Amino acid sequence: KDIVASGQDSDAVVMELAKKAVNDEITSVLLIWGEGASEEEVNELSANLEAEYPDCEINVIPGGQPVYRYIISFE
Repeated sequence: KDIVASGQDSDAVVMELAKKAVNDEITSVLLIWGEGASEEEVNELSANLEAEYPDCEINVIPGGQPVYRYIISFE
């Protein structure tokens, strides 16, 4: 319901969001990337998430959504 992260650099925003969302109960992060992101960018972001949250399973799938660069689920 509230905006918890914003900015011009989408990768930095994702990392800021993860910092606020990931806790001891979160075991998995799903990153669905859309048309606005390149595979190279997604691979780098995924590597950064894995480095920062080694206890979480990081899953990345192409969604192809035209509007949202990323859709993220924390489980």
